[in-house]
Amino acid sequence: MRGCLPVLLALSLSSYAATISISTESQTFTKGVPFIVEVVIGGREVTGIDLPECEGASIGRAPAYSSSAFQDVNGTITSTITLGYNVTPDRAGAIVIPPFKAVADGETVSSQDLRITVMDAPKPADSTARSTSGDRALFTEIKTDKLEAYQGEPIILTMEVWIGEGAAVRYEPTGFPELTGFYALPRDVASEGRALERHETRDGRNYKVVPFVQILFPAQSGELRIGPWTWSCSIAFGGRARSRDVKTNPFSINVKPLPPPPQGFSGSVGKYQITSSLSAPSTDVGVPSMLTVNVSGNGNPDAIGLPALPAIDGLYIDEPKRKDNAISAGPAGQDFVFKITPQRAGDIEIPAISYTYFDPELGSYQTAQTNPLVLLVRGAKKEEQVVVGAGGEFKKESLGSDILDIVPSTRTLAPEHNLTVPTMLGFGAPVVAYLAFGIALRRQRRFATDRAYARKYGALKRASELLEKARQSRKSADVLYHAVTGYVADEFDLPETGMTSAEARLFFSSQRVPDDIAEPFHKILKACERARYAASELSADEVDALIQGAKTGMERLDQFLRQGRAA
Repeated sequence: MRGCLPVLLALSLSSYAATISISTESQTFTKGVPFIVEVVIGGREVTGIDLPECEGASIGRAPAYSSSAFQDVNGTITSTITLGYNVTPDRAGAIVIPPFKAVADGETVSSQDLRITVMDAPKPADSTARSTSGDRALFTEIKTDKLEAYQGEPIILTMEVWIGEGAAVRYEPTGFPELTGFYALPRDVASEGRALERHETRDGRNYKVVPFVQILFPAQSGELRIGPWTWSCSIAFGGRARSRDVKTNPFSINVKPLPPPPQGFSGSVGKYQITSSLSAPSTDVGVPSMLTVNVSGNGNPDAIGLPALPAIDGLYIDEPKRKDNAISAGPAGQDFVFKITPQRAGDIEIPAISYTYFDPELGSYQTAQTNPLVLLVRGAKKEEQVVVGAGGEFKKESLGSDILDIVPSTRTLAPEHNLTVPTMLGFGAPVVAYLAFGIALRRQRRFATDRAYARKYGALKRASELLEKARQSRKSADVLYHAVTGYVADEFDLPETGMTSAEARLFFSSQRVPDDIAEPFHKILKACERARYAASELSADEVDALIQGAKTGMERLDQFLRQGRAA
């Protein structure tokens, strides 16, 4: 197949011999790894180029980069056109790249041929997927630690940029892979990117390697696609600078479904452990203590469900508070803090707490357990205090740290008088009506021309209406999620696509939204993500609490943004 690149360069009529030459930066390459053949054409007017067919390699039809230079020598204007073509070797061994041809100054000129040596690519482990794109000066590589996994099993996705020694590169990732069907931890959490830079040698050449790592969790079974990874960069090598777009090929991961789950399974896939501890070994009757249950492992921390506590005679147990453990080199997990209040004296045993998870290495469900604990409870100490007020003295009894005291008021009850001054509106009514009409007309025009203003104006109302629908919806987590992310998108004029809880936290930080306003949004989105990921529905109480929290958070954010806009 032949391609033609028309180039129109009008130059002087002086005689000048047209030329064409081709070159590569090396004579040794790796099978399957693209490299650049640089074509340099000299002449007054170049009207086309013919690309050869190469046995054992494929040549890209369009140039990866191009540049041109002009020169005036004794009144004769000449030009030099430089084109770079990607060539991908299909086999190992000796390969001859045939001459390139161009039509310049009305005649056809041919380059010399090139002889190169192609080596077999190093074989990765059988469980690794790998896709490489670029040439010896700079290339990218994307790989996973496995090609087959269970639903919810962690997969490590590694994206690397290999920069050849002596090359000056300015680069920026313009398109991270599309990961449809995966739950992905943010890149800034999964790895530190540049902090992990290293130096390696491949095919006799030294490289600086810049890695980016993500942890993926397949959210469904079947063939899931990891899309191409695109980089745009400016590279200077051998004194020449050029722009380059590098793009890897997509590949698929085979995801197996989980076996039918046992009762109590919340969606955790990996290897997990569970521990428990008390804030103090002893307490008094009616005085709460804290029971912390930690679940940690190498799976998705957002898929960790609430451990089930059995009913314990003599203890009142409040709803737990969930605390995320920061992702680090060790296992990630969740702390669940229960406030437990003893109702009798004596030794109260807290039995072993179980947690069920799926172990992908064993291919079966496993159960981890805590060790039993004993809480020593002393008898209650009744405290009385005498409080003197205007109406005499009364006894104040301490009922418990979580119960507020009832103190009689000493104020005299009487109706409060709120006097208003009559206002004469008859004279000012026409003026007020005229001003109101002008304001309404101006606002209508702004709605039609300012999309961002129109979205902000109705954001809170639209989100509140959608929140109310979550009470009756069978998929309350989805409705809540879209209400919150839609509100944020409207307020900041963002694309109408959902953001993750981690992305919301990073976005609010970039907008300098105070933590006390931003954090409720992060927690609500995270609760919705847990429910959606584990394919379970929120309870009615959870939905009510999340709706109330969302309404309060939206009102506070709306007030904060209004104050900022007014300032």
